[in-house]
Amino acid sequence: IILDPFIGSGTTAVAARKLGRHYIGCDLSPDYVKLANERLSQTDPYQPTTFADGTRQLSLFGEPSR
Repeated sequence: IILDPFIGSGTTAVAARKLGRHYIGCDLSPDYVKLANERLSQTDPYQPTTFADGTRQLSLFGEPSR
């Protein structure tokens, strides 16, 4: 779980989501929270690749899980 106590525009949360990680972010500025939520709503979550033999990719570096 990635904790970002100053989420700002949400860059850390977007990266965490793309990498399949859970995240928690907060900010005092309602404008930044709104911006981060908008960016996250436009970000596709990480989906591991399933290979023909049924193994699934666990990392972005192509290392299959057996």
